[in-house]
Amino acid sequence: MSSTINANNNAKGIELEELFCDYMRKELGYHKARTRAQVVSDFNSRGINVDVIAEVRNKRYEYMKIVSIILYAVFVAYTLLVLFLAGDSTVPSEYVYGFWVFSVLACIFATILLVRYQDNIIQHGWAECKNQQESISTELMQLAIVRFNSYQNTKNKEYIFTNLYFVCTGSFSEGALKLAQDKNVKCYKLECGNFVEVTYW
Repeated sequence: MSSTINANNNAKGIELEELFCDYMRKELGYHKARTRAQVVSDFNSRGINVDVIAEVRNKRYEYMKIVSIILYAVFVAYTLLVLFLAGDSTVPSEYVYGFWVFSVLACIFATILLVRYQDNIIQHGWAECKNQQESISTELMQLAIVRFNSYQNTKNKEYIFTNLYFVCTGSFSEGALKLAQDKNVKCYKLECGNFVEVTYW
């Protein structure tokens, strides 16, 4: 009997993970997501299991990429202008050098922007899912945060986690929500077939 109950709970847990996985793609802006992923940990040599991992392209990188392209275009334009002015004896040499310096600085700045953000082209979200009617305790929330930080502490570059989500089918205790707010954990509950963000207790 107990094995049947456990199997049923496990199936419901997997269903919750798959539902939130789909929700992350459709509603939270992630373009790819999967369930049951293994990541490294600084306290467990075998690694730890993440219920849902989702990925999204870093919008800031996209903006910086556009700015860099514009700056490279400025570099090319000013370089051509310098070459043109260099052959004109009526143009003071300090103007020519000034244009050249400006174009070089634009090129250097564009390169710095691209290098600065290239490691964060793709960012990830980590979701902990709990299929239980009991209120999520402070201890469970703390455990999720510890697990999340255990990956961050490894300095592993496979995933760049920027958001931690805690998802449940029941409710959150006051202590759990306070801790979540302090640690910037986004909390969701499945209610009447829809996920609702919980920001109060």
